[in-house]
Amino acid sequence: MFYAVSKAKFIYSDEFPLYNIHNRRQVAMKIAITGTHSTGKTTIAQEAAEALGIPYVRGDKAVDICGQLFPDKPIDKLTVEDQWELQQAMFKSFDEAFEIEGSCVTDGFHLTCIPYGLNYTNLQIQRMPGYSEFVTDVFDKAAQFDKIFYLPPEIGFEDDCFRPLCQKLRMDIDEMVVDLLSGFEYKARTGNIEERVARILSHTGDKKGLLDNYVALEGLPRSGKTTQGKILKERYGDDGPIYFCERNASKYMKEFKKIRKENWYERSKELIELNVQALLYDMESNNVIDRLQEGQIVVSDRQKFTVHSMFGALGVPQNELYRATYQVPTPGRVMYMNIHPQLSVNRSKTTNQISELKSNIEFQHQVQEIYTNLGNMFGFEIIDGYQDIKIVHEDLIQRLGVEK
Repeated sequence: MFYAVSKAKFIYSDEFPLYNIHNRRQVAMKIAITGTHSTGKTTIAQEAAEALGIPYVRGDKAVDICGQLFPDKPIDKLTVEDQWELQQAMFKSFDEAFEIEGSCVTDGFHLTCIPYGLNYTNLQIQRMPGYSEFVTDVFDKAAQFDKIFYLPPEIGFEDDCFRPLCQKLRMDIDEMVVDLLSGFEYKARTGNIEERVARILSHTGDKKGLLDNYVALEGLPRSGKTTQGKILKERYGDDGPIYFCERNASKYMKEFKKIRKENWYERSKELIELNVQALLYDMESNNVIDRLQEGQIVVSDRQKFTVHSMFGALGVPQNELYRATYQVPTPGRVMYMNIHPQLSVNRSKTTNQISELKSNIEFQHQVQEIYTNLGNMFGFEIIDGYQDIKIVHEDLIQRLGVEK
């Protein structure tokens, strides 16, 4: 992808760092980086700790602990009793984050004891005496962390010569981790190492991220995204405090629209690739990174979460979508224009913007459900799309912090 080659080093070079240090921490903070295996937790935890100037606590000691307790016995060959002993030992190792004084970042998180134990024993670990109390302790400990960051399985699955090289196991654990996290306040972080670390640092309040002023308008079709973008463009032009990205009729988008008319379902993989290329082209042609470095707020109504919601509703697993959109920088903020799926369908019909999927109410409900899940994970800001256009515009301006 041309953008990844031409821009990546420029974005994250020392000359133009993605974040700038300020407001050093005064209050102790325990930070956990979690997710299924082979998601980069250890690397991100170490990098974040170094950038924050606080200790890194190694929590992922499964290889060491399993080797000590059950030498020469593969983890997927442990008995239910063995797994029960292992998960209790893992729980104790995760406690080290609370045994040191002050702030720290760890790649160990008590909550993962549940999905790994359940998946390795086909749920049989639940019958062990004291397991119910153990689960309660797991939730109690997990709740003591000040910040929890989840890393989706967007990078390639690597053989660690410890766990089974089984993508299904990895995805089953990921699904369970996400489900368990729903009871906690947490944020998902995506992208390459620099981007994920920058977003973690920005969320802790210690560092200002370059992408904090990169804003995406998301929502169902006809929710008002493009309308608001046009108003922003008319009001601020190209050189004002807010810049709205122009949509470009790139060769990628032209091919995307051509294939879209033929078959969404059978050619979804090809459509995803074209959509991602179009997003990268739009970022390049709108000089998004340059504008952010110059202090402008950059707003776009076409971004990676549109890909996640639309193709997720078509049945593409989210982990595949994370991998597909990996090179598209994640917006620092997402404004979600909230309307009911039925209103979306009705507006499409009355504005002649109708298509097979836009007129499918069940499909739009699925899109909305995925948006809701993504909103919880990434902290979408919800805007009432039923309001008058002018009211929505002023709401946006106020949220963006621009003087009227």
